[in-house]
Amino acid sequence: MVSSKATSVAQYLAQSDPARRPVLVAFRKLLKQNVPKVVEVMQYGMPSYTSGKTGFGFSAQKNYFFFYICDVELIEKYADELRGLDCGLCCLRGRKLEHFPLETLGRMVREAVKRDKPIPSMKRKAKGR
Repeated sequence: MVSSKATSVAQYLAQSDPARRPVLVAFRKLLKQNVPKVVEVMQYGMPSYTSGKTGFGFSAQKNYFFFYICDVELIEKYADELRGLDCGLCCLRGRKLEHFPLETLGRMVREAVKRDKPIPSMKRKAKGR
């Protein structure tokens, strides 16, 4: 699913490829277990979660699964434990659920909520600024 038109996370999951759905369900479960008061919505065509100022999300693309933790410093802090994943600015990319260290992601999510940092702007800055 590149960008879903689903209006709820339940609908997103129901429309996802049945072979890929277990990974998405695992990500949803991880977020709900580690952040009980998380707000769940569809945003940017994917399941998105907020708690205070911080945000999370996940999606499935053609070849990868994405898990978003909008706290760049945490991704850098846990880099050793995230080995094997392709780490972007705020996202982690992997091909299988086994590539994602769920215990580590749970710790990161809990820590991100405690830190409560605002979601960083993903807009590119003009050169020279």
